[in-house]
Amino acid sequence: VQTELGNRSFVILPDSTKIWLNSRSKIHYQTDFGKDDRQVFLTGEAYFDVAHHQKPFIVKVDALEVIVHGTRFNISAYPDDNQIYTCLEEGKISLKKDSQEYLSAEPGQLVVYHKQTSKFDITQVNAPEYSSWRQNEMYLHAESLQYLAKKLERIEIVFTPEELGNKIHYSGIFTDESIEEILDAIAIASDLTYIKKGNRYEIKIK
Repeated sequence: VQTELGNRSFVILPDSTKIWLNSRSKIHYQTDFGKDDRQVFLTGEAYFDVAHHQKPFIVKVDALEVIVHGTRFNISAYPDDNQIYTCLEEGKISLKKDSQEYLSAEPGQLVVYHKQTSKFDITQVNAPEYSSWRQNEMYLHAESLQYLAKKLERIEIVFTPEELGNKIHYSGIFTDESIEEILDAIAIASDLTYIKKGNRYEIKIK
């Protein structure tokens, strides 16, 4: 099951587990899912509402395995991101790297795996904010414009000069705004401007 750029999907697995897929994301699983195990492979971002079962539910993403025992959580693991974000909303999960168990997470915790260093960080957060994309909401807490660019439905955004994307940070909540409305708000707040060329946006200093 996969989504294209700017689209989202909802799927119910044979065990009644519900999965919401964000833009440009994909899951795949075996045709005999649930017979011997419950295992799915994820690329991109998804929210899981896992059905209770004797067999553990496993999400494989990159070098990580997330082992689940009936729970709700969000995973963001796009190939072009340097981190994998796993935010637990309810229940219990444990994470393995290269088949070795590293840590477990409690509700309200965000686990960040840094691909380049193979290190984990855990912080306490408001978990529903990390799956708010399902309701067309986006929460930003002093995030860089580069981070925001990746969250805007994965559209193409470039910065002039290039380092601008990591220099300016923004906090706010967006609900159902279009991409242009979000960029307008940021441009006003940060004294920037942007130019649209097809599906490509260039953000620069006025």
